[in-house]
Amino acid sequence: MNLYQTFTNIADAIRAKTGWTNQFTPLEMPDAINNISGGGGVDPNDYKIFVNEGNGYVESEALKVSVGSEWNESFNKKTFNYPVLIGNNVTNCFNMFAQASIFNQPVTIPNSITNCVSMFSQAWNFNQSVTIPENVTNCTYMFNSANNFNQPVTIPDNVTCCAQMFGFASNFNQPVIIGNNVTNCDSMFSYANNFNQPVTIPNSVISCIAMFSQASNFNQPVTIPDNVTNCITMFYNASNFNQPVTIGNNVTNCVSMFNKI
Repeated sequence: MNLYQTFTNIADAIRAKTGWTNQFTPLEMPDAINNISGGGGVDPNDYKIFVNEGNGYVESEALKVSVGSEWNESFNKKTFNYPVLIGNNVTNCFNMFAQASIFNQPVTIPNSITNCVSMFSQAWNFNQSVTIPENVTNCTYMFNSANNFNQPVTIPDNVTCCAQMFGFASNFNQPVIIGNNVTNCDSMFSYANNFNQPVTIPNSVISCIAMFSQASNFNQPVTIPDNVTNCITMFYNASNFNQPVTIGNNVTNCVSMFNKI
């Protein structure tokens, strides 16, 4: 469900509860819900993101814009380092902490979230434990260039894309469990120079382009499943790599697979 449909559903619920016929902007919805007599309805806090700047949690105008789109331009990513509460019906965390260069606070991702694309990308100082909920389907660039990040990660089974998930995460060297429905691991550990952990590629994966490219410390046995079709530059310039590799029967492209090793 996208953000527009979410707000439409809230407005429909308000009208059904009250008998009103008027239209609502997102900013008008909390007051409309609070004015409903007899309780029930939707908790407006579920659709908001709050920041604690030292005086208790307050609604963040900048953070609200990030839900379903990109950050508000007035948001200062370079100085932001406050605790954040994400409402239980937020579905999209695209770019949420991207380029928040000093941010390093615990983050609980609610079960409603389906999109974590670039969520902590270039959050250079971030190093907190992150649990990815079961409903998430896309983790592309999630920790890309999060240079300080070094926590174990379990990718749930509903995720289908992990492209560039840990790319350029130069300090990352923790176990990663890849979910059983991931199909795309392109550049997943590319330029993750410190990474050297065993990796099990599930049978669902079909593309491993540049998966360990430029991961200069990586040196673990790798079995490429039968469904993989593309291994272009898979170990390109992974200068420390020296392990047996089993290439699956459906691979059709191995261009520069071991080049510059």
